[in-house]
Amino acid sequence: MRAFFVSVATNGGVVLGRYTVVSTRAKREVLTVHKMLALYCHHFHQHKKQGLCPECHELLAFSERRTQRCIFGENKPVCEKCPTHCYKPSMRNRIRTVMRWAGPRMLLHHPILSIFHMLDKFRPVPDKPTKALRR
Repeated sequence: MRAFFVSVATNGGVVLGRYTVVSTRAKREVLTVHKMLALYCHHFHQHKKQGLCPECHELLAFSERRTQRCIFGENKPVCEKCPTHCYKPSMRNRIRTVMRWAGPRMLLHHPILSIFHMLDKFRPVPDKPTKALRR
């Protein structure tokens, strides 16, 4: 398995930060969140510079860190079905707002990522790993 460096670069790239994401599925999840935030930020915040506003950038960086540090590793379920809620309540509310607005629009703007995300929802939720199995 390969490790990826995923960034949320504001210069039109796909990268921001320097977080190591361990699996292709996790990389795709971070990319999906980035695209959702880009749609949301462009519509609601009308940030003048290309990329995300500081508020959305903060949410994306938080989401990347949570994905990177997920206790399930490669077997990570979608956050909606995860038995461990690792998001702070304030961040959870913010990402939920973004996803509720951007989710339906993703089918038009990024259909492949949307379909993969929908398929990921059908994956079984693994049992919570014991401390010995955590990374």
